[in-house]
Amino acid sequence: MQRPSRFARWPLVLALVSIAGPALARGEAGTCRPIAGLPASITEAGAYCLSGDLATPAAQGFAIRIMAEDVVLDLNGFTLAGHPPDRRTTTTFGILATGGRNITVRNGTVRGFFDGISMVATGVIVENIRADDNTHRGIFVGGPGNIVRNNQVLATGGTTVGAGIPEVVRASAISVVGAAPRVLNNDVTGLANENTSPPTGIFLINVTGALVVGNRIAFVDTGIEFSTAAVSEGKYRDNLTVAVGTPYVGGTDAGNNQ
Repeated sequence: MQRPSRFARWPLVLALVSIAGPALARGEAGTCRPIAGLPASITEAGAYCLSGDLATPAAQGFAIRIMAEDVVLDLNGFTLAGHPPDRRTTTTFGILATGGRNITVRNGTVRGFFDGISMVATGVIVENIRADDNTHRGIFVGGPGNIVRNNQVLATGGTTVGAGIPEVVRASAISVVGAAPRVLNNDVTGLANENTSPPTGIFLINVTGALVVGNRIAFVDTGIEFSTAAVSEGKYRDNLTVAVGTPYVGGTDAGNNQ
């Protein structure tokens, strides 16, 4: 019996691709599950990605919430944006995670939220993100062993939420809490705060074993601050500051900071 040629099998192959195609997309991590609408909740491990720009007018809540472990969220070069009626009073989080471990967020823009990215988990990586026009914090991570690297954070601040408790709502481009965080090779530019506490470029709160290396910070009140209110310990080196009122507060200077 003659076997069909390899060309005769193409219709079946194409049919299978057309069935599977809408459920999957391509991201930097490979095949991923696309997020097509907001708000979105991730409840299972796996790779997820944006397949286009997404925006929400919500004045509270979140755009994307991660509620699982072992998650990679690839923005795929697209923008996740908040467009509330009044950006100064919004409390919406762009990407939110509370609990879990091994979560990576990367490759895109997060814009116009209270916190652009806010994740309390173990083994978090935030990389290659542009976080701009977020009113409280551009990127916040809390928990042990977290890494914030190769990001651009700019034009952060302006919230009027919680004006009576300035330390809670203190604007910061990058803020970290926990054991052994790494804040590496980030660019921070421009901070404003409508509350009474001065904004900070990279703010480390209640950290131990922190390393802050190779960052560039410009046009902020305070550059890198290891909080003295919640005792923090760590080292910083090879960082550059320009037009920064107080370049460094606390921590241990390991050299070559300017």
